[in-house]
Amino acid sequence: MADPNPDVRIRDFDGSEALSGADEAMEGIGVRVTLPGSGQVAAADTSNVDGEFLMEDIPAGTIEVGVDPAFLGDTLQVVPLDSTRFTLRAGSVLAIALGVTYPQLSLTEVRAAETGMPVFTQGVVLNSRGQAPGGAVHVEGDGVALRVLVPPSVQVLVGDSIRIQGRVMEEFGQPALSEGRVLRVVPGARDVTPRTPTMGEALSGANGLDAALVEFTEGTVLSQTTVPEGFHLTVTDGADTLLVRLRTEQGFFQAAIPPGST
Repeated sequence: MADPNPDVRIRDFDGSEALSGADEAMEGIGVRVTLPGSGQVAAADTSNVDGEFLMEDIPAGTIEVGVDPAFLGDTLQVVPLDSTRFTLRAGSVLAIALGVTYPQLSLTEVRAAETGMPVFTQGVVLNSRGQAPGGAVHVEGDGVALRVLVPPSVQVLVGDSIRIQGRVMEEFGQPALSEGRVLRVVPGARDVTPRTPTMGEALSGANGLDAALVEFTEGTVLSQTTVPEGFHLTVTDGADTLLVRLRTEQGFFQAAIPPGST
C-alpha cells in the first residue's frame, strides 16, 4: 500500500466525522493493518508531525486498517471517516483517513467526570469575555452550567452554541474545564435568560446553580467591604445571607452602598 500522498490521521475537533478545516493532525499515533479472522498484524506505522502514515508491501487480500488500541488509552475514540476494511489487489494503492476524538459528554457528565480527563462537550455561552474572573466563559446545557477556562484569543458571544475541547479540573471546589479550545457551532443560537433562585438555593448550590447565570431581584445590603480585587457586599433576603463578590476587572466600580439599601 504505497502512496505518494500518505494516509492521514486527524483529531476530529468539530465532531463532523469528516476531515475539515477545524481538525488537526495528530503525531505519534500507531496505525496498523491486520488480517480479518486471525487478527495478524501485516504492517504498522506511526503518524508523523503532519499526521501522515505510510505502509508498504502489504499482502494482497482482505485487510483491516485501524488504530493500535495501545495508543487509544482510556480517552480517545476512533471516528469512522472512511471504511476500515478493504480488498487489496497486487500493486494497488489505497489512501485513507483515520480520525480520533475524545468522548463527547453532556455538561452533566462532564461535571461527574474524573479530574484530568480530556473531553468534548457543548453548551450555550452565558457571558462575554471579561465578565467572569480570569476571562472564563460559562456555558449552559442539560439544566446545568460549567466554567471553561479559554485562551484570550477565543472570541464568543452570549447565546452562541459552542463545542469545547478541554480537560476536566477542579476550581473553587467545583468541576471546570481547562485548556479550553472552542468552536462556534451556532452563533446566537438562543437568548440567555438568568435563573432566579432564592438566596438559600444559591448558597446550597442546588439545582445545578454552580456557574449558572442568576439574578436576585430583592435583597437588603448588610455591609460592604473593600478587597484588593474589588469589593464584597453582604446581602440578605430576610431568610438567608449571601456574599456577593464584585470585581473591578468585571466592570464593577465601588460606590458607597449604605447598609439597609435594597
